[in-house]
Amino acid sequence: MKVNVSPHFQIEDLPLLLKKTKVGVFPSFAEGFGLAIVEQLALGIPVVAFDIPGPSDILKPIENSLIVPVGDINAMIERLNSLLSLSEEDYWKLAVKCIERAHDFKNEKIANQFIEIYKS
Repeated sequence: MKVNVSPHFQIEDLPLLLKKTKVGVFPSFAEGFGLAIVEQLALGIPVVAFDIPGPSDILKPIENSLIVPVGDINAMIERLNSLLSLSEEDYWKLAVKCIERAHDFKNEKIANQFIEIYKS
């Protein structure tokens, strides 16, 4: 299995990088809202993250195992390995769940929810 890590890249290279991506990792210890997570989910890319507010709220409804204890690098590596080892069928089932979850964060849906909260 070949793993490439791209910690730095030119913004114009991002579409090609994401096209080749099978799993994402979001190793933040403090994040309010993981927009990068939602963007990857919209492309059907499962993401593993630490159990912190924001990423946890986004990922737990897809599958609890996408969240690992804060700072537990070994758990993160194990989960990434397990995702990379999924059968093609199981991977695509998870990818569909990711895409469906990303739909919950579309601007028009969030805007309508905000308006309803504001009215109440």
